[in-house]
Amino acid sequence: FELILFFFLNKNTLILQESIFNFISFKSSYMPKEPSPVNLTNDIITIADALHSAFNKSASFSYFLKKVFNIGLAENFSSHRNKAIMYYYASMYSDLGGEVVECDDFNAVALVCPPGSHIDFSETKDTRFNKIWYEDYDETLESFIGETPFYYICLVGRNFNQEKKKGSVTKIFKHYMKMADLRKCPIVLEAISDDSRQIYEHYGFKTLHSFKYGENEVNERGELDSKGEGFTAYLMIYY
Repeated sequence: FELILFFFLNKNTLILQESIFNFISFKSSYMPKEPSPVNLTNDIITIADALHSAFNKSASFSYFLKKVFNIGLAENFSSHRNKAIMYYYASMYSDLGGEVVECDDFNAVALVCPPGSHIDFSETKDTRFNKIWYEDYDETLESFIGETPFYYICLVGRNFNQEKKKGSVTKIFKHYMKMADLRKCPIVLEAISDDSRQIYEHYGFKTLHSFKYGENEVNERGELDSKGEGFTAYLMIYY
């Protein structure tokens, strides 16, 4: 009798456990999944507006854009043209296999090349700029990582057209750091100011190489100056 009672109780316990498991599984399948904090987007206009708000006042980035698009340094470079170039950048990344991403309803945005989909710019008319940003840059990077595929964060910034949402830029970095860790590959980016360098170091990036550009062309405000110090950029890596 005791043996029969023991079997009966244990059998019912197993049935109860199985019922609870099935209920949890059923409920879980219908519960909404936690949305990803970082999302791919085709909304190029909103991305361009956000990038423009983030970089429009950066003298070093304006200098870089002028060089890349062969615009004379003395030539007027309106906010409208800056925004048009941001639209081009975002469109190019979307067209050529890059990742155009947003976080917290476009509070932070980024243009990223995943491993194996690096997007190159054509050389400019300025041979010195080409040597600094293309030849020396590529040589330095290759000396550290060789032919290892890598994520490249071209642009990342907060949308100043919106109220700041705490941690929106951090979510983008954490997303790609997690992806890089899973794929066992590095992330590469440039910091174009000492402030941004310190922020990226906080996320775990290390400086591989620092270099000057715009020397004897502009001062730190981007104004024409034949004795100007230009700007300092930092090639940085997370690995």
